[in-house]
Amino acid sequence: MNYPNSSSPVVYVVTHNGVICEQRWLFHVNCLDCLDRTNLVQCMFAVVMITNQLKKIGLLGPEECLPAEFLRAVQHMWATNGDAISRIYAGTSAMKGDYTRTGSRTVNGLMRDGVYSVSR
Repeated sequence: MNYPNSSSPVVYVVTHNGVICEQRWLFHVNCLDCLDRTNLVQCMFAVVMITNQLKKIGLLGPEECLPAEFLRAVQHMWATNGDAISRIYAGTSAMKGDYTRTGSRTVNGLMRDGVYSVSR
């Protein structure tokens, strides 16, 4: 995690009523040694942050979650991006892609990960 200092970028959410939110923190998560876990964790962060941002601008109510169809679209896009990055660095699609896409492990996903492990 990076901590704010005088040179840190600050992001503001501004409405007609003025500044409603100030962001000074950011998570920096990357590691080629655990590329697949990094992608999975970043997907989880993304879902939480998208939910918070939509609540902040009033597109979701305080107790609402992301609509299931929207959540699936975000997870699928994130997993597809993770596959592309993994192919660049590791030569195979990302492991745990089934979990990133659906939120659960499958037998097919476990078998696919075994093939990827051997290929790497």
